[in-house]
Amino acid sequence: MTRVYDNLYRSAYRHLYKSALRAVAYSVPARYIIKAELRKAFRTGGGSAVDYDATRIANTVEFFNQASKANWIEHKILKNLIHVRYWERENT
Repeated sequence: MTRVYDNLYRSAYRHLYKSALRAVAYSVPARYIIKAELRKAFRTGGGSAVDYDATRIANTVEFFNQASKANWIEHKILKNLIHVRYWERENT
């Protein structure tokens, strides 16, 4: 039974990571920030079936897809979040 959840988590991580990379156009500082944040979220998430929410993951992937299409509000939100995380890491 845990193998099913492992596959779900792995698939969710990969979908989120790929769509996030497309959203930031594989830019060098942003891709490492995204990778670190995703790893932190998945490692501290608990890993149980209760923590897995397919609709939240689908909404986040859709947000990343919208951010990758053009310079819309989604792109600006993602850009600002990445800038905040980048400077938090630099100042600590």
